[in-house]
Amino acid sequence: MIARWRKTLGTAAFICFCAPATMAQQRSTVVDYQRKMQESSLRQRAVEAGGRLYEVRDATPQKLFGTVASLMEASDEVLLVHVDRNASQLSPQGDHPITFYVGTVLRKWKGSSSGAVTFAVPAGTIVFDPSTRAAASIRGFRTIENGLRYLVFLKFSNTEERGLTPALRLTGDAVQGAYALEGEKISPVYHLDPIGQKYRGSSARTLLDQLDLLSDSQKKR
Repeated sequence: MIARWRKTLGTAAFICFCAPATMAQQRSTVVDYQRKMQESSLRQRAVEAGGRLYEVRDATPQKLFGTVASLMEASDEVLLVHVDRNASQLSPQGDHPITFYVGTVLRKWKGSSSGAVTFAVPAGTIVFDPSTRAAASIRGFRTIENGLRYLVFLKFSNTEERGLTPALRLTGDAVQGAYALEGEKISPVYHLDPIGQKYRGSSARTLLDQLDLLSDSQKKR
């Protein structure tokens, strides 16, 4: 399957180009997804809100991590990635917008990802039709941008979490674990991140060196 991404109606849409043998199946998948969107509880809430729904949620402090070591221990993947593209979609349960990010793996300290990795954040915008849309954000969380490098700590969603984010998510309550490398300085994506507050503005080398030490320590166990 060959795929590309495009922007449409203010939100990102995923466009697939498939082998002829699978084209009918892919068309059916698109139709099913469009029907799911129209029948979703999120769209119903947007209609009840007059066609424009905007919701903000707060992270749960108890689900955040205070040290790099504890965040790394709880993660399945610890990677340096270049974010290439993103797309907002309906969550599996149909009650929340989520955004998928696809990045090229530049370096790995933990996990099995190589080449490319996809992870989801429970925020984004979905356009159901020209007069109906829904958006969700997380207080203190800024958008992950295409074209930038990020250090990401990711975990696979557990059974309860898969209704919101189906696969990989940021480790700390789906919001903590993304750090932009801006001019070789660390800039946390989540402003209330306890780790980010410690490293904000620091040299990226400081944090990367700590990951090297932690990775070496785990390999010796």
